[in-house]
Amino acid sequence: ETGGLTRRALIERGLIIAGVGLLGIGAWRFITGGVSSATAPVAKVIQHYKKKIVPPPVPNYGDIHPAPFLSAEVTSNNQYYVVSKNLFSDPTVDSGGWHLTVDGDVDHPFTLSYDQLLALPMQKQYESMMCISNEVGGEYMSSALWEGVRLKDLLERVGVKPGAVKIVFYATDDYSDSIHLDKALEPTTLLAVRMNGATLPQNHGFPVRMLVPGIYGMKHCKWLTHIQVVTQDYQGYWQTRGWSDPAPIRMTARIDTPLIGSTVSVNKTTYIGGVAFSGNKGISEVDISLDGGDSWQIATLKRPLSNLTWVLWEYPWQPTSSGSKTLIARAVDMEGNVQDPQVEPPAPDGSSGYHTITVSVV
Repeated sequence: ETGGLTRRALIERGLIIAGVGLLGIGAWRFITGGVSSATAPVAKVIQHYKKKIVPPPVPNYGDIHPAPFLSAEVTSNNQYYVVSKNLFSDPTVDSGGWHLTVDGDVDHPFTLSYDQLLALPMQKQYESMMCISNEVGGEYMSSALWEGVRLKDLLERVGVKPGAVKIVFYATDDYSDSIHLDKALEPTTLLAVRMNGATLPQNHGFPVRMLVPGIYGMKHCKWLTHIQVVTQDYQGYWQTRGWSDPAPIRMTARIDTPLIGSTVSVNKTTYIGGVAFSGNKGISEVDISLDGGDSWQIATLKRPLSNLTWVLWEYPWQPTSSGSKTLIARAVDMEGNVQDPQVEPPAPDGSSGYHTITVSVV
């Protein structure tokens, strides 16, 4: 939305991002100008920034009014964001000939067919996902109901040997990435086979993709074929091009409505609304500034579907004067950490800054 980009323009930039993947961070900085889409915070925002609130705020849960352009709690499969390294076409995998191998520094390596994987115990969870290339206020963030097998169960079956430090994922399209063993053993790290009640779509990694809550989407490997336990560090496709390896999601709050540059009526209620997300840390508060950061108002939150999803929020605003108005959103997670106001570009660790828009009051 910000920086002169429409919602649709941001989605269409997926192809640009795929091309950047071939060249690395230098290309990203050249194409984007090396800056976040957030408006640079004024000095007073930085000056009064508190990194943490103790104790954490008690969430202000309540009902949310339907509003144009406000995101749905669950993103439909055909609207869910897609970013790929593949410039021309993604893999099309025949589940009948597909196999998953789990091996490496283990006691009992094994291979599963698709039907054998589907026969294993499944877990359902609502989870939101965000691409590390998402700019502040950007659209590369979505939420869905996922169903799959816990990676922890497969690792217990294979018998991880002492000294293992990472789990490496390999995909049909020669993509690879890795996560640390402790992350792999978390009960919410899944091999997903279903999305919003349907078989995993091809463009989202059919037959199987990884789900790793709390870290950016590049770690959620699609078209998975091989899981390897290793005793040394591993740098995957994006890491060898300069992007973060730990890749923890940076907290963000996005203003969905009103749209940037839109017109609202003086002395009439306009519902400011959007989403806030902090990976697997949850959201305890969203604050809105109506005066460029001089003061902050607490928004109403809709109770989230899980602690792994984004939170919908709204604030009823009745402007009493006409003119150009600057709206800013920030979030606080369940641990009391306050969103970082410092503007940083997506590369290499994910973007930061406060989503800021300007509207006209008439």
